[in-house]
Formats: sequence, structure tokens, C-alpha cells
Amino acid sequence: MKLKSVPGIEVPPDEGDVRLPNGYTLYWKMDEAVGCREYYSDEVGGGVGVWNTALVDDTTLLAAIVKEAEFRKREYVIWSRMTEEEREAAISAINILEDDPL
Repeated sequence: MKLKSVPGIEVPPDEGDVRLPNGYTLYWKMDEAVGCREYYSDEVGGGVGVWNTALVDDTTLLAAIVKEAEFRKREYVIWSRMTEEEREAAISAINILEDDPL
């Protein structure tokens, strides 16, 4: 029995999209051959892969998102405690690295 045929159960479509608060759109489609869902976003150019459920477990993805939030919070605290001169020096160093990759 397919889940879609169970009364009272609403299953999202195999393909779809949702507009995000950041102004971008998240798309998904079902890969029937593999039995997974693939998620994409229009954040970078014509689109970028966000998540393939056959490759990465959802708890792994969630842990990575939480860890990134911790890193960003720590970086914000460091940045907010820097003087204007220290911030300018940091921006200059970043610009040099971007202009002259290793």
C-alpha cells in the first residue's frame, strides 16, 4: 500500500518548490531510480544542489547546520569586539587572499 492512498495522510508532491524567507526558492524532485529526493536552490546562478537524501542522512545535515550556526555566532562575537582598525586589517587580508589564491 502506498502512503498516498492512506486516508488522512497528506504527502508532499514528488516535485515542487517553496519560496524561502531569504528570497530564494528551494526545489525538490524524486529520483525514482535511486529512491531518494534531491533538493536544489536558485541561490547560486542557475541552481545549486542542496541535499541528496541518498548520500547524506538528515541527522547529519541537521548537525552540520547547527555546527555552522555555532561557528557564525562565535565569529560574530569576535568581529563585534574588534576595533575599526582591526576590522579593516582583517578585510584587507581577506581581499589579498581572494585576489591571490595559493
